[in-house]
Amino acid sequence: MARSTAGVGEVVKVEPPRPSAVVGAGFIMATCMFDVAFVDPRTYPRCSLHRLLAGLNYLRVLLLLDRFEEKGTWLLIACLAPAAMWRVPILLKPPALSIDVYRYVWDGRIQRLGYDLSSGRARRPHLSSTAYGSDSADESSPRADTLPAAAELFFRGVAGVHESAGAMKLAILLCDIAIAVILFTWLISSHPLPWWLLGFARNPLVAIEGAGNGHIDSLDLWLNCRRKTRADSPQARL
Repeated sequence: MARSTAGVGEVVKVEPPRPSAVVGAGFIMATCMFDVAFVDPRTYPRCSLHRLLAGLNYLRVLLLLDRFEEKGTWLLIACLAPAAMWRVPILLKPPALSIDVYRYVWDGRIQRLGYDLSSGRARRPHLSSTAYGSDSADESSPRADTLPAAAELFFRGVAGVHESAGAMKLAILLCDIAIAVILFTWLISSHPLPWWLLGFARNPLVAIEGAGNGHIDSLDLWLNCRRKTRADSPQARL
């Protein structure tokens, strides 16, 4: 920390963090997330500690980014590499914290068979009472929990390629990548340093809920990003 004296006051200049601190924090998070992928949190409580450590490293990086002054595309890629690494094992493993992705596969399958989800005639498989609520509901009535039409169309498109939870999780991961591209483009045009992209890419919850559990929050965020991008485009302003 460098200090200089001006008159009776003292000006303290805080040195910017080194790139190795940001890159190193990413690989610490990657180690924790690899353990999350291969350890069942319901059996080994230590998995929760690793999630906590990953979250603390994530918050530490956010605090460093405000003072980060480095430039260079290759350095940004090196910082993004751990986020890509830890998504691979959780993508390949079955979802551990949610089974919503199986519901998405089922919705896509019955749409391809010609059923109308809003009519209530398409019955879900009775996987468990905790997954879809009580089975005692009147199945002849319209389903109150039908997802938005855009989501159901997305499920149908993915099921048309392959009817599996892995394919659905991969499609959700592609939504995450598309969000990262949109954020990078926006940061390049509005901010001299696009390092805040790490705030999204390195978020452990984004990885666990997206590539890990295949939740459709990423799809919703991608649609909102596209809508905002189109609204801000020069063509839309004309």
